[in-house]
Amino acid sequence: DTKKYPHKNHPAKYNRLGKDDIEYVTFTHHERVKLGNELYDTIPLTSNIDEAERRKNKGISRVFPKVFVGKRSALGKENNKYNLTKEDNCKVNNLFKTLPRENVPYTTNSNKKNNKKR
Repeated sequence: DTKKYPHKNHPAKYNRLGKDDIEYVTFTHHERVKLGNELYDTIPLTSNIDEAERRKNKGISRVFPKVFVGKRSALGKENNKYNLTKEDNCKVNNLFKTLPRENVPYTTNSNKKNNKKR
């Protein structure tokens, strides 16, 4: 799950780019999502990333249309609550290759470090 950016506590899928460098996409249930002053249309998957919600037909998950690049500390600890279907996994892997990228403005929980970056 994301710690702060682009939204707090959203599920994320990430790829390692280096020892501590990652790229990640985030998931939501909303068709449109606001980030800063911009409104974005999200990309629908075929299924829900939460298996419990998938079994109850609780709707599909959607991908925020950007790849975020930052440090592993931008995300919380690993969890196994979410997983993609094979079809959605292929789709998300292709999105990593095609979506625009944005650097994460901060990647730590430390207020001292965050204040230095501002």
